[in-house]
Amino acid sequence: MKIIDLSTFTTNDEFYGSLDIVITVKSFELKAIRKRYLESKKNARVGSVERREPSLGGLVSMSLHRGAIVNEEVLVRVKEPRGIAYRDDRLAFASENQILVIHPDGTLYKLNNEWFSYVHTVEFSPFIRDRILISSSGFDCFFEYDYPAQQEIQQWFAWEHGFARGSDQEGNPVYITRIEAQRLAWEAEGKKVNFIANPATDHLPTSQRAAFINSVYYDPNSAGSYIATLFHRGEVIRIRESGTDLLFSGLKSPHGGRITAAHQFVVNTAGGTVLIDDTGYAFHELPGKPQAMASLEWLQNAIFIGNYCIVIDSNRTSFIVLDFDRQYKSVIPFNPDYAVQDLVSGSVNKKQMEVLSLIA
Repeated sequence: MKIIDLSTFTTNDEFYGSLDIVITVKSFELKAIRKRYLESKKNARVGSVERREPSLGGLVSMSLHRGAIVNEEVLVRVKEPRGIAYRDDRLAFASENQILVIHPDGTLYKLNNEWFSYVHTVEFSPFIRDRILISSSGFDCFFEYDYPAQQEIQQWFAWEHGFARGSDQEGNPVYITRIEAQRLAWEAEGKKVNFIANPATDHLPTSQRAAFINSVYYDPNSAGSYIATLFHRGEVIRIRESGTDLLFSGLKSPHGGRITAAHQFVVNTAGGTVLIDDTGYAFHELPGKPQAMASLEWLQNAIFIGNYCIVIDSNRTSFIVLDFDRQYKSVIPFNPDYAVQDLVSGSVNKKQMEVLSLIA
């Protein structure tokens, strides 16, 4: 794979004009998250080892304009929002274990499912208007819904498709299932089993998950095909009815793997690179990290807006706007207390803001 050092890109704050975005802030206490992350590196796997209380976060709208943030506004404060989607002026976001969808006329839809846990991504279907895709990272699964009808279209559990091997705190294998017959079969083989009998009371902290699916997106080139990022396995896979294909492997804590109209794309989060097809763009030589994170990278996620790529660089607490063709970069610092999780291109209208103001 070809690697390009982003420190060689020309700094230019004029090339993208003004970009309207809405972000999810998982927590307004980034320092606490960094502390937990550094402590987790002592374990065999990255992530929490026990259930914790959700943090208070929120949705924030802003514009990126000539190297600065303008018109910043906190739209709502809710429990740990992560995934966010925007299509045809419709806004959707996840607050802990619930999905909220707000149409431009202010109509509000809510989705709940006992298997929703640590929901990381939501995406509107590019094929059928009222469909939405939801990744439930806490239980290694995803769902597709007709959201106005509150109808589940399909579900997919990694544990039942060859991705059931988790890990305990020391790195020993633990096999995960929700199916009683599978639990009995594995126990008869002498395997250690984590049986999720009741999703309302049984939890999987980050370090104990198997695949840890932290994003699922539609394949825009193929209806019925989905692109999933497996955080613990360091892989991106395409999921079809007939099975799975491996798109990327050998990654470190990846996020946001997807297929655009013409490219395969993923953020190699702890690896400090953004990968597009067979080219990697490396952040390692860029300045701006605090001393405690000096040897570490954490690129939370990224999106494309036209020809521009916006990367959430958590360790530099900055949005980095990139033009790969002209080799331009613009580094835009954001609030150092923000643990920014995801972002979309778009803006929220007055009726949607009124609905958000009523959400507790």
